[in-house]
Amino acid sequence: MRGFIKARPLFCMCLCGAVSAFVCSFLKSGMIFACFCALLFSMLFVLPQKFELRRTVLLMLAFSAVMALSFFVYYKFSYERACRLNGQTLTADCTVISQSSRTLGGSLAIDVKINEITGGASDLPAGCKVRLYYDDGGELELVPSAKIKAEFNVFETQDNDKFDSDGVHISAYVTKLSVTRPYDSGALSYQFFKIRNFAADRINFNDADASAFIKGMILGDKSEISAVFLNKFSEIGMSHVMSVSGMHLMFAVLFFEFILSVFGVGYKLRSVFSFVAAALFLVLSGFSVSCIRSAVMISVMYGGRLFNRFSDSLTSLLFAVFVILLMSPYNIRNPSFLLSVCATLGIIVFARIFNFARLFKIKNSVVKRIVNAVFGSVSVSLSACVGCLPVFVLMFGKVNLLSPLSNLLLILPVQLMFYMGFAAVLFPFLASFAGAVVSVLYKFVSCVADFEYGLKYTSVTAEYEYFYPVFAVLAVLVIGIFVYNARLPEKRVYPFVLGYAVICCLLFGVNFIFSRDTVTVDFVDVGQGSCTVFSKDEHAVIVDCGGEYSDRLIETLRYRSVKRIELVALTHTDLDHIKYLDYLINSYEIDKIIYPNFADDAKIERSLSRAAENGTQVYVLEDDVSFSVLNGAELSAFVSIADRLISDTNVSALYKLSFAESSVVCPGDMDVYEERLYLDYGDALDCDILLAAHHGANGSSLAWILELYSPRYSVISVGRDNGYGHPGKKALARLEAVSEVLRTDERGTITFRLDKKGYRLS
Repeated sequence: MRGFIKARPLFCMCLCGAVSAFVCSFLKSGMIFACFCALLFSMLFVLPQKFELRRTVLLMLAFSAVMALSFFVYYKFSYERACRLNGQTLTADCTVISQSSRTLGGSLAIDVKINEITGGASDLPAGCKVRLYYDDGGELELVPSAKIKAEFNVFETQDNDKFDSDGVHISAYVTKLSVTRPYDSGALSYQFFKIRNFAADRINFNDADASAFIKGMILGDKSEISAVFLNKFSEIGMSHVMSVSGMHLMFAVLFFEFILSVFGVGYKLRSVFSFVAAALFLVLSGFSVSCIRSAVMISVMYGGRLFNRFSDSLTSLLFAVFVILLMSPYNIRNPSFLLSVCATLGIIVFARIFNFARLFKIKNSVVKRIVNAVFGSVSVSLSACVGCLPVFVLMFGKVNLLSPLSNLLLILPVQLMFYMGFAAVLFPFLASFAGAVVSVLYKFVSCVADFEYGLKYTSVTAEYEYFYPVFAVLAVLVIGIFVYNARLPEKRVYPFVLGYAVICCLLFGVNFIFSRDTVTVDFVDVGQGSCTVFSKDEHAVIVDCGGEYSDRLIETLRYRSVKRIELVALTHTDLDHIKYLDYLINSYEIDKIIYPNFADDAKIERSLSRAAENGTQVYVLEDDVSFSVLNGAELSAFVSIADRLISDTNVSALYKLSFAESSVVCPGDMDVYEERLYLDYGDALDCDILLAAHHGANGSSLAWILELYSPRYSVISVGRDNGYGHPGKKALARLEAVSEVLRTDERGTITFRLDKKGYRLS
């Protein structure tokens, strides 16, 4: 240990700073300041001592103290200030600082800088950044440098949001918006916007799908890419390809390096041009946060060349991490940041091991250079994939067994497509040739993606009890094999391939055994709304799809590896039950959509038309009917009482899903009058798990209907501190008298499993 500290003192200092940031990320401001004081006291204690590594230890403590102080300042004056604005309505003059992007929920998001608060009491300082969400109605176009006047309601800041915010801790929904100045032609941000538009025009090849793919990689503009295609790429472990990141920045740098090396340019001058390439790509990417992080890392690593300094990759990486954390401490638990760091670490550790070029004995220098470049790209991609694997497992609770294979097959075509797109932007005379090459490569990429997407049981979630032991034991085994073969670099790849194959086989077996005869029921925590997902064998049935938080539904579907939605059942058409119907239609192949004949179909008319165009069957339910779903389950719809219902906004269909000997009932927003009518169904409504009607309102879940349901568990889908007072105390008491009550505002997403043995709470 002493020898390592002496050999890499800067590495140890930066590591201490990173550890300090990680510890502080779990603490409140008072405890963070206490840690800072403790570190200062430790420095004062070490200062008068005399031992060999005193100065290094002192600097390690200093780096930790500086990081703790940075965390305290950031928490106290940025995050806590943002939290104090929860629920406020403000009016402000703002400057747009980013291009608008469409969220998966359908609204638009844009970052603005506050110039002046003109309405509402607030201590929000000028220059503060706010992320605004708004509905444009197809007529509002906001570009960087535009001046706007906006009235907005600030969202409640969730504790976990600070790690994903990229420094923008205030999010709000716009109620009024007017443009006071469409753009500022002299603003640098507007000039960058024009450059991006110029590049987009250059990438408009004859193949529209291929062009959209390239724009996604180079410009970060995924608006023209099919959501279904994006889902496929995500499911096979290639989502990083479509998210502008450090990988694409490295592609741009390598592109310049390769061209310059062909002309014999020295490594120092190539380093200078590498910085130029990185800066150009930052502009094209719209200064993506992940690209900025990677640019810092690359700058540190390439900077040593210019000063004839020995470049230690691990030290450079940790120094870049320290610098980034100083600027934005909450990056320490940001998934995107951790993936960037682990990918770089994986490249440092494994790239030479995975470089298969050494297996070929090539004498021709030109051919050898090409082979080295090809296999170098493959090894970099595989190494990054292996490095990111622990993050995917620990943070997302899921691992895709095909991810390394996907990277092996697709990274070269994707990289070549990137180069062709980049060349078309820089050299217009190559546009036709680049377009033809991109079109061919895109067809290959699409075919591979379709094939891998069609394979079952390749995505394994960590919810099975054997997952972590299997993964941990075999990972240790593979690491041991690497260590044992340290003196045989040419053979190190074979143990890895063998170990990886064993891991895949065992995890595939675990996934197959535990998922094929089980229906998973997720009562998704969508805030104030309702969304229930039944999934089995990568297929799903969804009852209602509304709420406040679209990301929760998206995360659930991805976690369950849902590739096809067999049926979407709507109890009625209130917004809190249908809000994300458009997202489902645009993102997944849906077999059927059903809704009762007494629902207000005007609210979903456009959505249903789009679904029908995509080949989805739409059924209007007039009588009770049952559907066979999920290979062994049955969904029953109860709607035949419609002719006896009076006009009521809460009139709802009732759905019951049965599998094996267990059942779940979802009654929508039924109130007392509708519940009385449903008594006619008698024992047909008996169930094990009940989704409480109308989010637990006092006017629902009356004693007589609960006697028919006789549930063991009752789930209340409700938003935290909602304005409706849900759940009502009376309804809650009635539910607790007959069942165990679970609430999404207290527990988050609530999951049950139905199998031949019965049902159980996960």
